[in-house]
Amino acid sequence: MNNLMLDGKNDLEYFLHLYEQGRGNTKKKRAMLESWDDRAERWRRELSTDGPFRRSADERVLYTAQYLRARGLLGANSNVIDIGCGPGRYAVEFARTAGHVTGLDISRGMLELAADYAREQGRENTAFIPGDFREINVEQQGWAQKFDLVFSSITPAVGTWAGLEKSMQMSRGFCFHSNYIHWYDELEQQIARDVFDLEHYSRHMAGWHKHYALYNLLFLKGYQPETQYHRQKRDDSGQINLDLAGYFASIFTDHKTDLEKNTRLIYRYLETKADKKGAVRQYSERWYAWILWDVRVNTGIRE
Repeated sequence: MNNLMLDGKNDLEYFLHLYEQGRGNTKKKRAMLESWDDRAERWRRELSTDGPFRRSADERVLYTAQYLRARGLLGANSNVIDIGCGPGRYAVEFARTAGHVTGLDISRGMLELAADYAREQGRENTAFIPGDFREINVEQQGWAQKFDLVFSSITPAVGTWAGLEKSMQMSRGFCFHSNYIHWYDELEQQIARDVFDLEHYSRHMAGWHKHYALYNLLFLKGYQPETQYHRQKRDDSGQINLDLAGYFASIFTDHKTDLEKNTRLIYRYLETKADKKGAVRQYSERWYAWILWDVRVNTGIRE
């Protein structure tokens, strides 16, 4: 579809196609799902030290929470759910001021990490529930219009319009979604080129077209979405180890059976890049887009 000067329902069809483009058609996504529990163990180690991974994650969480608090969405009476909560960093931060926060994730390893973090931080007003959001029946779960804020960040669980509608069914107030729109990692680029012969490697495209499509879908459906941006630029150095090699291997590996082999390949490559102290430079630029909308304010489809 080349003509963007469309009207009404044709616009909706275009942006729906753009938003759902590429969902569920690659073996890599199945491999990524299988590796979440393995990744949880690596994240546990990385989040327990003051390294680039933890600093970057904590910064993003704090900026997001500040924005939501400024909008009055994390107050003492707020009931919040985080879809695809991962290690629980958002959920626990939100629970510092919100009344209650529920974390939902498909990975039990991630949920264990999240629950441990909540206990460590003394956040008893949290609950972490295992489940695939795409298979959950909102009515049977008792989640219809239960939450003041339905939150999601970089998760395939809401990667379809059906998933977004389900998230809106759960909200009695607001929905929030975050996605990256620009991703540049210098070391990742070098690994793509030197280890896997990928001369024109890029992984920011899927992010920005989803943000662009989501904003327009919501607008055309009659909502009044707000958008904000958060930019992170980091220039750190980190020790080379199997966790770092495994992180990059998970990006470039289609099958879990190849993960160990690619981890070894990348580790040997990192050794050639390391300084005398065994550290490598980690320079990155990441831009995130936030979309917030009130599910109660809807003027209908704009024909």
